[in-house]
Amino acid sequence: KYLSYIPGAVLEALADSRTFTPPTLAIASPAGGSSFQVGATVTLTAAASAAGGKSINKVEFFELGKKVGEATTSPFSISVFGLTEDAHEFTARAVDSAGVFAEAAPVNILVGNPAKRATLVAIDDKTSWRYDRSGQDLGTDWRERSYDDSLWPEGKTLIADETTVTVEPIRTPISHFNDNGEYVTTFYFRTHFDLTGAITSDVKLRLRHVVDDGAIFYLNGVEIHRFGFDPDVVVDANTLAAGHENAYEGPFDIPIDSLVPGDNLLAAEVHQSNNSSTDIVFGAELAATYFGTGTTNASAKFNPAVLQAGKIVISWTGAGTLQEANQVTGTYTDVPASDISNNSYSANVKDKAPARVYRLKQ
Repeated sequence: KYLSYIPGAVLEALADSRTFTPPTLAIASPAGGSSFQVGATVTLTAAASAAGGKSINKVEFFELGKKVGEATTSPFSISVFGLTEDAHEFTARAVDSAGVFAEAAPVNILVGNPAKRATLVAIDDKTSWRYDRSGQDLGTDWRERSYDDSLWPEGKTLIADETTVTVEPIRTPISHFNDNGEYVTTFYFRTHFDLTGAITSDVKLRLRHVVDDGAIFYLNGVEIHRFGFDPDVVVDANTLAAGHENAYEGPFDIPIDSLVPGDNLLAAEVHQSNNSSTDIVFGAELAATYFGTGTTNASAKFNPAVLQAGKIVISWTGAGTLQEANQVTGTYTDVPASDISNNSYSANVKDKAPARVYRLKQ
């Protein structure tokens, strides 16, 4: 039997519909693609407005998911200090007086002279990981590229058993018990990525992760990072980690010694903090930044500038578009192709006073 409809005449509005309209939000500065010198202060400013007579309570700023500051009054700005030489990605979240929030599209900037940043392993709905939740101690062979994990289940991160809010969606739900109903202390994860081209000393690797509780990471069988364990602790499948809830940690600088051209393996073992923990969370991102002479995709690099007969001569190797601006943080424009010959450009110094900044756009 069907229930009867509720007549509209007996209903009343308890709140203006605009109460639930999210704020409008965008990062106003710096502009995407801006470059800064190492050591420079970067000011982040967001343009935010609330709907339906509400107000903006706060704007929070994040770098790669980790909060770096917040502003509660307009203009909504914070200053960030000590950024490393690298590519950096910032976003913002505005919360209005009704508790409704909106997130801004990310803005990417460069600090120093990184030629390129490439995400090798991502926390997303595309990157797949093989995982083992058998509860068995797998020893050390599982860390190697040659290990056969074809019978392991596969899923996208976050891979988790968690009932509280997570910093990323749980794309692969799992149980913290194995198929026999036995509690699992240690979970194992493996994913492959491909790296083309030569590996030079100007390549920097960075890892960030979301784990509950502790983890040890390996690159092609070599330990590269541990979280929740002292450096000298010998770990097996029964070793417990320090307690930690799911949150972004990092990025951490990773040694490149075990990185190889072609196929590479990133592996991790995630440990519980006690034998009654009710959750397990895993996700990891590995990114490579190429500086100056990075050759992974024949990145362009400047040769030393030369002053000849009152002219500055700029030349470079590799493929790139020469751009100029009045200052490092200024608006860059392409140097006319007609002024460039064989990756070389010259101009009268007096025509470029008081200063010009040049960069190669990849």
